[in-house]
Amino acid sequence: LKLEGEHRTFHAAAVVDCSGEAELARLAGLAVESDDDPQAPSLVVEFGGVAVGEPDALGRYLMKEFHRMELVEPGGGRARLSLAPAGIDGETVRLKLTLIHTPIGAVRPTLTARAFTLARIAERRLATELPPFGRARLTRTAPELGFRTGPRYRGRTRLTRQAVLECELSPDPVAVAAWPMEFWGDDGRVRLSMLPE
Repeated sequence: LKLEGEHRTFHAAAVVDCSGEAELARLAGLAVESDDDPQAPSLVVEFGGVAVGEPDALGRYLMKEFHRMELVEPGGGRARLSLAPAGIDGETVRLKLTLIHTPIGAVRPTLTARAFTLARIAERRLATELPPFGRARLTRTAPELGFRTGPRYRGRTRLTRQAVLECELSPDPVAVAAWPMEFWGDDGRVRLSMLPE
């Protein structure tokens, strides 16, 4: 690896590739696969001053009621988007705002500016429709819209829907997570399946 201008060599019995582009897997000569149709672009936004109460209950409510919403944009156009919790810490709530049915071929800076505008509109919508957000304010946004288009390595085992629903344990776990399952249809829509409580 080249770190700060210096080449360094590392030896390891096992490596977890978290590069997002399967870079280490490709360097090791492992098989990778790509999806020609990228997922809808997303922007992570952060709200402060949220009256969270019970974090798990708020997260489930957001996933159920706001994972699919329609907003009126300046000029009268309508935008369909998804809001999903990405983290709750005290009175701070991070959400992933995903633009649904967005032509990926559009200019990225234009889409990013549009996402920033929609985040402000969503702020007002949440304040009027969801009491915990009544006094909340949008405090931070990611610097740009995220596009998930890269290759993934093809592992020896594949995580199945049944394994997730049954909370199966691996004999050699490397991480613990509780993100719901995302099912992406041919029409670009996402359907979320919650894990058992």
